[in-house]
Amino acid sequence: MYNESASAPVPWKRKGEPREMIRTIVSDLGNVLLHFDHMRSCRRLSQRCGRSAKEIYDSMFGSSLVEAYDLGRISSEEFARSSMERLDIHLEVSEVRRIWSDIFDPVEGMEELIRSLRERYTLVLLSNTNAWHFEYCFEHYPVTRLFQHYALSYRLGFRKPDPRIYRAALAMAGSPPEEALFFDDIPEYVQAAAGLGMRALRFENQSKLLREMKAEGVV
Repeated sequence: MYNESASAPVPWKRKGEPREMIRTIVSDLGNVLLHFDHMRSCRRLSQRCGRSAKEIYDSMFGSSLVEAYDLGRISSEEFARSSMERLDIHLEVSEVRRIWSDIFDPVEGMEELIRSLRERYTLVLLSNTNAWHFEYCFEHYPVTRLFQHYALSYRLGFRKPDPRIYRAALAMAGSPPEEALFFDDIPEYVQAAAGLGMRALRFENQSKLLREMKAEGVV
């Protein structure tokens, strides 16, 4: 486990004082490196039972089941069994894994950007995710294999915007907050990182992120 005190937040520099050089890049996964669409899996499951894709989505994501899986409180097999019971369908666990996981597509330009940062910076992937999704992405998308460290909710037991997951990411990199730049597509998660002293950017697209990173001194 990480040492929380080692990465405690520090105050921002006073106006006029030089900012610390960025040495660590912390990136979100979903809708930053890879687009995802949960409705894709719901539509596939809809073909196996008498419910609509929306009903399946509401049943799954309106419960605590997905959250428990994202936090590592239940195993993949337990998640599969509970999902089938909830939806009243009967599938092999391997089929549930395939349907649940095949929801991703690359975000244009992001693999090239992350690859270009690898030589100069410590890279940390910080994601609210579960075992099947991360394993699938790691197997199928090279961009996820470019990072040195992985701060993942299902491994750590907490997720954004909980400050502990950001501190865990910083501890993995051996980085103080002021030397780290974080980007994510969700404003709440960006604000949480900024509140800890990290330089934080909201991701919208690769070209905008690149401009903003350059403005922060990232080479």
